[in-house]
Amino acid sequence: MSTGTEPRDEGGAQGAGRRGPEDAGSPLITQHAAVVFLVAVIIGLSVGGLTAASGKPWPLAAIAGLTAAGVSMQPAHRLIG
Repeated sequence: MSTGTEPRDEGGAQGAGRRGPEDAGSPLITQHAAVVFLVAVIIGLSVGGLTAASGKPWPLAAIAGLTAAGVSMQPAHRLIG
């Protein structure tokens, strides 16, 4: 007979996908990663906007912005770190 003090088994199909109490307060991404991504997005939007404003077609401006965002992540990670 169970007294209610034994640990329950949370495994199996019923416990799949649940987060335990030790994971409840952990963030999805770190603050450092969020700032690096934000800087990369701002740089990408700036480069894409300036490229579009210069008269280039929008697909070329989008590619330029995505490239600038991707290339700027490593230097931003090193500078902000």
